[in-house]
Amino acid sequence: MPKLKNLDNIEKFAIQGMLQNGKTVEEIAVELDRRVELIHNYIDELSASKTKIAANKKKDAGKKAATPKMPTAKDFMINKSAGGRTGVVMMTQTAAEHSDDAVKKSGSKHDPSIIYRRED
Repeated sequence: MPKLKNLDNIEKFAIQGMLQNGKTVEEIAVELDRRVELIHNYIDELSASKTKIAANKKKDAGKKAATPKMPTAKDFMINKSAGGRTGVVMMTQTAAEHSDDAVKKSGSKHDPSIIYRRED
């Protein structure tokens, strides 16, 4: 007598594997001791989800892929407290290192077209 409850994850994976191995729905139902209708329903569900995934991939393929932006020191600063409050910013070690690297790469942190006042 076949079980009447829903399929569990193990049975779902077993159905997928047996389908890939070329078993018929009736053979799968006998092996899992399940009703043929239950197996058919799961296969329909599976094909519908695969169709939905394929449609989403096709839709996403038309979109231009965003180029990843290089992280800056700002990305590594903490601007929210553990309690969720904002208004305080703390520079982490990583943020300081990124800032130092940016200054080294630019060569100088002063704009040569500006005259700076020298502090004694």
